[in-house]
Amino acid sequence: MKNRNLWFNQTGSVVTVAQHCDGGGLTVDLAPGTYKHSEIVSGFNDELSYVNVPAGMKVILYEHARSSANFTEGATLEIVGPKTVDFCAEHTDFNDKMSEIDVIYTGVIGDSDENQDGIDQSEEGEIDFKIGQQGLDYIKEEWNLTGSKAQEIVDYVNDKILKNDTWIMKVEENAALKDRLYHDQLLHEARWMLYRNEPDCKYCEGEDDVVVLPPPPAQSGLAANIPWIIAGVAILGGIYFMMKKK
Repeated sequence: MKNRNLWFNQTGSVVTVAQHCDGGGLTVDLAPGTYKHSEIVSGFNDELSYVNVPAGMKVILYEHARSSANFTEGATLEIVGPKTVDFCAEHTDFNDKMSEIDVIYTGVIGDSDENQDGIDQSEEGEIDFKIGQQGLDYIKEEWNLTGSKAQEIVDYVNDKILKNDTWIMKVEENAALKDRLYHDQLLHEARWMLYRNEPDCKYCEGEDDVVVLPPPPAQSGLAANIPWIIAGVAILGGIYFMMKKK
């Protein structure tokens, strides 16, 4: 895997669905989540004819709700932003068919090529990406770090982690374990490297990713001397055995 396009400056955070092909009629903005037709708006089953998916988002449309006995027989359709679909002109076989929808934030921006897979290829065939202002916003909200401290974390992601393919794959595993978005995990890993993995531990306060166990309490009195008593008994026993043998 050669780097992925994970920009924070996405152009939208909601998907717009509408009843009519021109975007009119019942119109609803959906944040990331899973919605049955009745959770979108009453009477919206088999009514969707338009969807606008901004960059950094994607949707998966289902002909039948997953709770339905007919779910496995129904069609599905995935649309990756930035993309606007008029179902009267495109994917017409899915017009007025949606009963459930997944709205997913991907963090992927661009996709200027023809395959519409959500990834924008550079001229060299590699994928361009970086973390920007929204990464700084996340750092401020999560750890109350601003200015040079926040920028240091962002720079570490862009200059170190995202240029290491092996590290990128490990971040994917850690994101799943921590139940975090991928780009959020990137920032957590950079902060760990900068602020927890250094000898002077710049910002140890408030860190909840690592548990440091205290050393065992020092023993005193009889408990502290038990190992020496056991060793002495063993030595005396050995001497007695050797003398008896002679």
